[in-house]
Parts: sequence; structure tokens; C-alpha cells
Amino acid sequence: MKKIPLCVIEEHHEAFIVWNLAIRSKLMSSTGNTLLHVDEHSDFATSRFNRSLNSLTDMNVDEIKEFTYSELGIASFIQPACYLGIFDKVFWIRHNHKKQNDDPIEMMIRSYNRGGKRLVSGRLDRMKKTQIGDVRIFEYFLIEEKKLPHRENCVLDIDLDYFSCAGNTNENEEIYIEISKEEYDGFNRDYKYHRLNYVGFGNIRTMTRDDRYYYVVNDYNEL
Repeated sequence: MKKIPLCVIEEHHEAFIVWNLAIRSKLMSSTGNTLLHVDEHSDFATSRFNRSLNSLTDMNVDEIKEFTYSELGIASFIQPACYLGIFDKVFWIRHNHKKQNDDPIEMMIRSYNRGGKRLVSGRLDRMKKTQIGDVRIFEYFLIEEKKLPHRENCVLDIDLDYFSCAGNTNENEEIYIEISKEEYDGFNRDYKYHRLNYVGFGNIRTMTRDDRYYYVVNDYNEL
């Protein structure tokens, strides 16, 4: 019976460390793999870095860990792997996609001025055609678990929130975050267009108490 390597991690972007270690240990190919991403969330945010992704090939294990923890987030670790060519097919497996996509969406990813620091990605048919040297083309699928593909060189990536995600941030309990008076004034001065109203926090407002200033998230009057 063939043994399948398994790694349990705490934060999802640590998968990026695992993938690079697996490549260095010859447990997976450095290119052309298929990612089965089982998750309530796509984790497909486009990234921008202080250190170039192009330098990763020369990094040792400790440097890869440092890059992951300082440059990547829990929603922005898959596209860097696609840029590096680790995956050329990504299946996002979710209970309920708004749109099923059994046929692949052709995607393109590259970096601005080939610097490896600012990624640019999108559907191939909507992106400006370019011959820049660091362009990568990959296929993206949106499917449910019952349509899992049978493929070679698959990497299975499971986030437990696939099974039990609350989903709606409006159902979360209140959160109080202390801020400066400048932040407090800035939010209230430009509330309608403040950036925090566009990042999916749920209900957010400000308050003062004992000459201290706070953001309050998910404060609802249930009566």
C-alpha cells in the first residue's frame, strides 16, 4: 500500500511552507501539480511583497518560513504557488458555489515588471495579452466534493471550516478594538467611504469610554 504524506498545520498559509519542503524532499514535483483546495474560502487573494518571490529558489528552509510568516497571509498563499509554477490546476471545492464550473477557467498570473513582488492575475480572456517572461497560465475550477477529479500529482489541502464555517460575520459576537483619537476622528469624518466598510467585517461603529476610543464590530440591538 502506498503511503501518502500528511501534514497538520495551525494556520492555512503554512501550507506554503509544507509545499516547498515537500518539493525539496522529492515528495512532490516542483511544477505541474494539481491542488485540491477544500475550503469555505477561496484563499485566492492577490499578493504584494517586500521580498521577491523569485528569490525563493535560493532560500533555505528557515528563509522560506520567514518569508511565509512575514509576507503571506491565510488568504494569499495559493496564487504565489501558482506564480512559481507549483500548481497548474487549482480546484476550489466548496459545499455551495454560486456558480459551478466543471470546465476550467483559464487564468494568467505574472508579476509587475517581472520583479516577483507585486502579482497581477485574472482570467486569461480578460487580461491584456503579454509575452512578459514570468507569465504563468493555469486552470481554475469551482466544484463540489462529489465532483472531485481523479488525477496524478494531486495535493489535497483541507481547511476545517469547510465542515463548520459560520459564514455570516453578522452572527459573530461583539469585538472591541482600541484605536487612537486620530483614527476615531478619521473614521467618523469619512464614514460612508471609509475603507473598513468595504472589507466584510459586518457592522462597525466607533465609541468612546473614559477618554479612550474604540472600534466596535458586530454590535446589534436584539430587542
